[in-house]
Amino acid sequence: MASVNLLTPLDQPLDNRRLIDDLKKSLISTEIYSELMIVIAYAKSGVIERLQNELKKWSSAGNTISAYIGIDQKITSKEALLLANELFDITYIVNHKSVTFHPKIYVFKGAKNGQVVLGSNNLTSGGLETNFEAAAIIDYDLTTEEDARLFREYWDALSDLSSSDYGISTQLTAELINTLADNDLIAIETRTPGSKSSSGYYHVNADLKLTHFGLKTPIQI
Repeated sequence: MASVNLLTPLDQPLDNRRLIDDLKKSLISTEIYSELMIVIAYAKSGVIERLQNELKKWSSAGNTISAYIGIDQKITSKEALLLANELFDITYIVNHKSVTFHPKIYVFKGAKNGQVVLGSNNLTSGGLETNFEAAAIIDYDLTTEEDARLFREYWDALSDLSSSDYGISTQLTAELINTLADNDLIAIETRTPGSKSSSGYYHVNADLKLTHFGLKTPIQI
């Protein structure tokens, strides 16, 4: 039967507990988990750098990391995407014309155990270390039929974000990162985060093209 552990809004500001430490604990549990899926609205480089040792040990054990990262409001940074492209096995940018991509989910999968971390915590220093945030850490026993079913259904539902049926995601590449930065669609961490792009708004359409209003032609990604 699944068990739930809760992070309260006061835990991180009072330094009682930080979600980054829970993630580190799961990342070094390579004998328990073998796959990690990150589904996140915003990402910054600082916290990824502080997780770098654990991420590299995870990968050196033959484990995999997939990530889905949003770029709404121009908060996710170029520096974070460069690190994601380097450290994760596959990363997708998720974006929709009129709906904000806003989840904060970290899922660890193993042969017998699964863990879902679901809350308000972005992949940023504030989200994982200092902000008033809340999260539920749900541990599943995959040797039981009900837990295995629930976990598998959730994992599969998250994986559907990359389906061409929805047309909301595209695989991250170094070329795409430069395109997003050149067109002022992602933050540069030496600038003020969250400032509006001077070129307007954008979306990924069903043909996986980033349509940036203000440009004469869509950017093929």
